[in-house]
Amino acid sequence: MIGKGGVVTPEASLTSRIQSGDRVAEEELIARFSRGVYLMTLVRVRDEGTAEDLAQETLVSVIQALREDKLRRVDSLTAYVAGTARNLARTHLRNERRRTRLTLRQSVVDRENPESDCQRSELLQLATRAFARLRPDDKEILLFSLVEELSPTEIAAHLHLKPEAVRQRKLRALRRVKRIFEDLSRNEGRSHKP
Repeated sequence: MIGKGGVVTPEASLTSRIQSGDRVAEEELIARFSRGVYLMTLVRVRDEGTAEDLAQETLVSVIQALREDKLRRVDSLTAYVAGTARNLARTHLRNERRRTRLTLRQSVVDRENPESDCQRSELLQLATRAFARLRPDDKEILLFSLVEELSPTEIAAHLHLKPEAVRQRKLRALRRVKRIFEDLSRNEGRSHKP
């Protein structure tokens, strides 16, 4: 394969060999990038074991992408490896923050009184029912935003939209779910009256 400027670069050569099924080239890629990827992820996650796991996952993902010919520019292998490592580290940190928040919320719930737990359960059921009534595209936007905690730019990339369109759709979806929730809440209140 020919890289930038019509010259066969070491990256282009390595990429080409992996794409053609050369296992030795895969080992060369691992030897070339493993230390740098490990250090890059260690700086982000600050845990040696996690950094080792993320480095390994990065290299496996890159090799798989190369086998499937997913690298657009053969001379951008280093950038592709770094981007993959960054994305995996970011996803790991986002998941860790989510787990921490859930643990904190649960500890708060555990300390609250049973009456409060009952009210929380009723609210959660209403919210679940309200969410179920949303259109699929509204659900998708809210799941990406509130559960996956993706930015409008990241969501836009997933859905092939512009970030501003994502912001507008999210705002409309939140308004819809609020309106549905309020309607359900009013109807629940009427059904509980004697």
